Amino acid sequence: MDIIKCGENLKRARKKKGWSQKLFAEQLGQSESYATSISSWETGKESVPKKHREKVASELEISESEFVPTIGHIYLFYYPDAESEQSNTYPCKIGKTDQSVEHRVKSQKGEWQYDEMPKIALCLPVPIDNDEAWEKIIHGVLKLYGRWIDPDKAELLCLKGQEWFYTSPDEVKSIYEEIKHRLTKPILHQCKTTC
Repeated sequence: MDIIKCGENLKRARKKKGWSQKLFAEQLGQSESYATSISSWETGKESVPKKHREKVASELEISESEFVPTIGHIYLFYYPDAESEQSNTYPCKIGKTDQSVEHRVKSQKGEWQYDEMPKIALCLPVPIDNDEAWEKIIHGVLKLYGRWIDPDKAELLCLKGQEWFYTSPDEVKSIYEEIKHRLTKPILHQCKTTC
C-alpha cells in the first residue's frame, strides 16, 4: 500500500472517532502544534514515525498495516536544461523514498544551485522493505557502466550529493524492468550445469 492510501486510511479512522487533528495530537500526548505532523501523515507527505505507530494504532483502533506504507519508490529527476545538451545521457539524480516523491524532491531543494524545480521523470514502485536494495542495485549497475558522477565533479556541475549519474529515464526504467524480470525468474533456475 502506498503512502497516500495510508494517509487516507489514517484520516478516515480519525474522523470516525470524531477527532480534529488537534484533538488527535492531544490523544497521542502531544501539543496542539503536533497537528502539523498529523496533517503531513494524512496527506502522504510523511509516514507515521515508528515511535508513534503503536500509540496511533491503539488510539484509532486500527491495525498498523492500515497506515504504514508497504510501497516505496525509486525516483529519478534532472534539470530541464540537461536534455538540451543533445546527448542520450545527462546528469540524473536517482534516489529512494517512502514519502511522496514530489515531497522528497522538494525537501532536497537546498542540495542544488538551480532556481527552478527539477523534472521528476521516474517514480517506480518498490517494496518498502527492499527499497534500499533496489536503489543499490540500480546505482551499482550504473557505476559498472562508468556513469557515476563523482561528488567533486558534480559540484562543478552545480549538483550536490552522491546519487548523480550520466543516464536517462529510459535507461533506468530498463534496468528496473530487468530487475523485476529477474525476480520473477531467479537466475539459479536458468543456469544449466555442464559437467
